[in-house]
Parts: sequence; structure tokens; C-alpha cells
Amino acid sequence: MNASVSSMLTKSHIRWFIVGCLTFLIDTSAFLTLFYFTDWAVVSNLVSGTLATIFNYFSHYHWSFTS
Repeated sequence: MNASVSSMLTKSHIRWFIVGCLTFLIDTSAFLTLFYFTDWAVVSNLVSGTLATIFNYFSHYHWSFTS
């Protein structure tokens, strides 16, 4: 069982997982920080989501799926 699971995990899969976790942390921490200082939930969510999406795109493009 371990051999089959480890053979399915490639560098790209592991990098994809790391980028996803970092994106979640960026989104959550940015939202909580912005909401703490502004009390504007919608604006905080839009800004944090935009930042997380930009980070996610460039991280996957330049690191996760490089050949």
C-alpha cells in the first residue's frame, strides 16, 4: 500500500499541496487582519481573496508546475 501511494505522489503534487496551504493561510490572515482594523467584512474578503488568488496563480505557475 505504501509503495503505491508514494509512487502516486510526485514533486508537483507535493508542491501543489504546499501552495494550497500557504494560500489558505494568506487568505485567512489577510482577512482577519483587515477585518480587525476596518470592520468591513465584504471589502476585507474581496481584498484577501484577491491577494490569495494572485499568490496562488504565480506560485503554481512558477513553482508547482515547472518542468
